[in-house]
Amino acid sequence: METSAVAALYAEHGRGLLLYARSTARDDGLAEDALQEVFGRLLARKGGLAAAGNARAYLYESVRNATLNLLRTRRRARGREEKAGRSRPLFTEPEDLLAEREALEAALDQLPEEQREVVVLKVWGDLTFEGIGAALAISPNTAASRYRYGMEKLRQAFSEVSEHGKP
Repeated sequence: METSAVAALYAEHGRGLLLYARSTARDDGLAEDALQEVFGRLLARKGGLAAAGNARAYLYESVRNATLNLLRTRRRARGREEKAGRSRPLFTEPEDLLAEREALEAALDQLPEEQREVVVLKVWGDLTFEGIGAALAISPNTAASRYRYGMEKLRQAFSEVSEHGKP
């Protein structure tokens, strides 16, 4: 693909794709690597994304696959030294939003992986249930129910926080 086309895709979808990769990998560096791998492959790709149909769903599916592949590679290399701590946040936010963001990340971490993936794709990826279904190889109805159950659990977690001050 042409560099300008890949740059346009990154400008439009990059942040959402990175958030999705971060929610799957739970590691900023690995998420960045997955995103770099996907966009690097796009640059090397001869044709455009017309054959892929839904470009957004294709990108999310590609990021998911790249993230899972990198996680598998990491698991196979357990003998290597594990990264200590968490890298600095990619996006700086005002202090008053930091606690809210941390609470949201903690609540997302408590969701089953299937529900978390769908919630992240719907909210940050702005995908339809059809697009989520295509990206995760599930039916749109399954995507919708996972989203509904995930959001219900998030609402419960945040209502407990507002009532008791912590989960």
